[in-house]
Amino acid sequence: MSEINKICDKLSIKKETKEDIAHLLEILSLLEEVKKRNSSILIKVDGERDANEFTVIIEGGILKDDYIRYESSNFIKCIELALLEYFQNS
Repeated sequence: MSEINKICDKLSIKKETKEDIAHLLEILSLLEEVKKRNSSILIKVDGERDANEFTVIIEGGILKDDYIRYESSNFIKCIELALLEYFQNS
């Protein structure tokens, strides 16, 4: 059992399904592709907020001086929206 698994068990965080893990691997692959295109991604988790605790910003590379920014209370939704816009614009 990895150290991360031990922490999740200690905090009673549910185990992800195979589909969830596959989807996270797809997202990680897209993050790697963003890196290859010389863009940067900033992911912020703000525990002091009551809503929109997650912020994802993609900038640089193909976006030049522009950037993409999404905020949401759902991390996966936030990163998916940012990645979708990024790849639709590339």
